[in-house]
Amino acid sequence: MSLFDKLRGKATQWAKDNPEKVQKYGDQVIRRAGDAANRATGGKYTGKIRDGQRRLDDRLRKGQPRRDGLAGNDGDTPSRADEDKGGL
Repeated sequence: MSLFDKLRGKATQWAKDNPEKVQKYGDQVIRRAGDAANRATGGKYTGKIRDGQRRLDDRLRKGQPRRDGLAGNDGDTPSRADEDKGGL
């Protein structure tokens, strides 16, 4: 088992054991990580980064409604929530 597999397993178990923390902080972490990746790539991969944010959000939420404005964004342009938060 690789180090990545071990870390993924631990992260998955932590998320299962602490769903309230995932719910509380998940949107913030996803948004900040995506913003950092977008800055690091100079905006070149904005669409792919937004798509990854939505997919990760879907996996964390598993059917629960989004709270951060990632829903409905086409991936190529910032959403209204991104503009309001000063993102992109």
